[in-house]
Amino acid sequence: MKEKRKFIIIIFYVVFWIGSLIFLSGTVLAEQLPGTTPNSGVDSRIKAIYSALHDLGYGSDGDGSWGDWGAFWNRIRSASEWIPNGNVTPTDIALGKTFYNGSRTQQTGTAHIPDYALQQYDDFDDYERVHSGGTRGYQGEEGAWTPTSTNVWKDERTGLRF
Repeated sequence: MKEKRKFIIIIFYVVFWIGSLIFLSGTVLAEQLPGTTPNSGVDSRIKAIYSALHDLGYGSDGDGSWGDWGAFWNRIRSASEWIPNGNVTPTDIALGKTFYNGSRTQQTGTAHIPDYALQQYDDFDDYERVHSGGTRGYQGEEGAWTPTSTNVWKDERTGLRF
């Protein structure tokens, strides 16, 4: 009976250790730098995060105020501390549009931007303005055109000839 019990315990441990080895064979147990041994051939989660940040251009491999933690951790740490900068305020951004400036808090614009979509329908006929009491049409400076020869006119304001 004692022999049978001992045999069952040994079988249990053998099965346990074989199962553990099979389970852990596809798992990265430690961070490995590329080219170092042992290398499992599988990227760790830290390496995957580092690669994603690197590809996006976020962070830096160099050391920072925290010291030098190695390229992977330096990039992750510096990317996590990045704050967008700029010189806009909500009044510079169109109403309802979102932006980030000086913090990682999303801000919303408050500027009322004129809608120029209907500008094509504006009346810039100076004749209309002059002959309708001065209330409509273009009211800026108008060039004075004088004939200089047959079919040639000169804008006295700009000197252009047409």
